[in-house]
Amino acid sequence: MLWKSKSTDNYKNKVRGFEPLSCIYDIIITVQNGQLAKVEENTSLSFINENPQYAIVEKENWNNQESSFGCNYEKFTIPQVFTNVNGILKDTNPLTERPEIVFDSEVGYVTYYGVNYHGYGLFTFVLVTDCCSWYEFSAYEPLH
Repeated sequence: MLWKSKSTDNYKNKVRGFEPLSCIYDIIITVQNGQLAKVEENTSLSFINENPQYAIVEKENWNNQESSFGCNYEKFTIPQVFTNVNGILKDTNPLTERPEIVFDSEVGYVTYYGVNYHGYGLFTFVLVTDCCSWYEFSAYEPLH
């Protein structure tokens, strides 16, 4: 596997994503020794802001699954992303879900994954897209 041959346990990565009724992600994570060490969140409240402002998220807020609108930042280390993608591929129902996964061709990490959920309209046989979750990873930077 390309990632295993080129991987490092110390890196920064930008994560953007969307989980319906749960979380909108625009963060920069720092991983040290394979563990999440720092999370910085875009406080500009806009994906299209040309000069976003980032603020450090306190460690106790990295996994807010208890709240109704909680974000889980701990799932974005690269090994955990591979685990997430494997779970999606294993558990996807092809009748109702369409996964999309993109890999970096040089280093081999996941640069995008998402799942489109779909069904059929109540009175027609036309495919209707209901919602989706997606995650985009960019600005990967190995740290020494």
